[in-house]
Amino acid sequence: METTKQSWVTSNSKHIKTFAEIKQLYEVAERDMLKDQDTLRNFAHYGNELRRKLLKLKLKVKNQVTKVNHLLGEVQDQITTMKRLEVDVDIKVRSCKGSCKDVPWHIINLDTYDTWNRHLDAMKHYQLAEDKNMCYINLSLAQTNVTSFSEHFPLMQGKGLSLFEHIDQFAVKLEDEDKETDSDYL
Repeated sequence: METTKQSWVTSNSKHIKTFAEIKQLYEVAERDMLKDQDTLRNFAHYGNELRRKLLKLKLKVKNQVTKVNHLLGEVQDQITTMKRLEVDVDIKVRSCKGSCKDVPWHIINLDTYDTWNRHLDAMKHYQLAEDKNMCYINLSLAQTNVTSFSEHFPLMQGKGLSLFEHIDQFAVKLEDEDKETDSDYL
């Protein structure tokens, strides 16, 4: 009887020690799960903020490219006007019979205008590398269900251990978006 009692006391103390360790592990896991939950929320939030900022930047670049192309067109018009004016002045100076006939002749360098036009054409045809297959994604948190068991793992003093069902579980989910909806975030 004494050996049975001693065996039961030893077994009971091992069980109490084991339950205490299980409870301690449960609390550590619970803290970590809550911390991971906040980390996932922050990750999704900052990912979406980054996406919005990139879309704004892309829109700004697009606007700047439009402005640059408009300015290139104006420069092209100015070069054409300069060439026309220089040719007109040269024709008038050469055809002059009065006091301007002693003015030295100016030779028009048409190669300069051709070089400028080539440079402008090269700049007009320069396209920014735009990825047509760019993926438009949205990071969102999707709630996942923790597998729940019908039984609770017993703890000390008869309290049950639910498998973290009171903590919301999330997973990061990538969602494709239409390009048209991107303007809503700008």
